[in-house]
Amino acid sequence: MEIKTDYEIGQEIKIKAINTIGRITAFYYGETGLQYQVAYFIDGERKSLYLYPSELSNTTGTENLGFRTT
Repeated sequence: MEIKTDYEIGQEIKIKAINTIGRITAFYYGETGLQYQVAYFIDGERKSLYLYPSELSNTTGTENLGFRTT
């Protein structure tokens, strides 16, 4: 099965609900559809969440630091 994604692993995104920048670290596809695992920092502590595409938005800097995308 091929799954189309709006974002790539390593891509910088914005988490809408908390207005914070994070990075896509994994994909999850289950009964409720596609989710992205997003890592971000709050007060110096690393956090990670699974979020739906509608909960994310692009940032102007969409470089994929530390991840090979070819």
